[in-house]
Amino acid sequence: MNFSIIVATYNRSKFIESFLQQISRIKYTHGSWETIVVDNNSKDHTSHVINNFIKKNPNIQIKYVFESVQGRTRAFEKGLGVIQYSHVVSLDDDIEFNSDILEKYYLAYKRWPNAAIIGGKIDVLLLNNKSSKFNSPYFVPPFRWLLGGLDLGNNPIQIKNEEVYCANMSFNLAYVRRPVYHPWLGKVIHNVYFCGDDAQLCRKTILQRKSVYYDPNICVTNKIDKNRLSFSYFLKRYLSEGVSRKIIDNSLAKYRNHIKYRLIHSFKLIINSVRSYNVLIVILISFAEAVYWFGYNILSIYYVKESESPYYPGFFRAWRRHPHPPGRVE
Repeated sequence: MNFSIIVATYNRSKFIESFLQQISRIKYTHGSWETIVVDNNSKDHTSHVINNFIKKNPNIQIKYVFESVQGRTRAFEKGLGVIQYSHVVSLDDDIEFNSDILEKYYLAYKRWPNAAIIGGKIDVLLLNNKSSKFNSPYFVPPFRWLLGGLDLGNNPIQIKNEEVYCANMSFNLAYVRRPVYHPWLGKVIHNVYFCGDDAQLCRKTILQRKSVYYDPNICVTNKIDKNRLSFSYFLKRYLSEGVSRKIIDNSLAKYRNHIKYRLIHSFKLIINSVRSYNVLIVILISFAEAVYWFGYNILSIYYVKESESPYYPGFFRAWRRHPHPPGRVE
């Protein structure tokens, strides 16, 4: 079994060399593998760092690709255009992983040969901190996604209602069709980051009756900056998450089994949190769900229209900046 690793990077000259050093230490004995590094129009020394590393390590299959249109999904699709192998591993440029990561993905595919997507656990580590157990009210499970963390339990499972994250994910192109990600997610438009590209992919794949699995043995560590612990970051992410969920719901409207977001879902989450957390956490969860609801139902009006096309045509400024907005992706 052969693997193609794809990583998209933007202005990460401080991190990308460390990532490539980890790539150079990968040990895989069941086939060939390659790494595609997509420079998403970086303005710093990212390209110099990557190309210099490639020159110093000619025995490692690393390809440098440049994508001028910014957006993680656009960069990833550019990487898919130059890969050699059908089993793709998606990693972030700021994570830490062990040298046996491809061995573990290989074992997972051997265990689930029909898997369309396999994802792993993501621990969280604060930069310049030796422990992930730092003091933050945002580190409880309902907020773990804010910090890029993922933990669905200690046992390998088939996913039905959850999703795995693109920071530690693999998919088989024999089951996942291109374009892999929704083109209107994973990008910034008018200071709003449309996230949820991996969530949309997982949900679409499950609705197509294909298999998505989670294996906690495939574990990476996401290194985060202190700004992710700020209240302003918390607020912006929940607003953008609400808008993103609206785009996801509209893009999956054709599937009868797709469950759209409803206010009752927020009420259930708040009620369940009363049983598990202290008053501060419950207040934070309640506020977060209110912000999410506002993003989904109010802010999304400027971006999303309830029609066959999920994009609001009156939002002419975004269209002028992006003159070829994507159509509906099935």
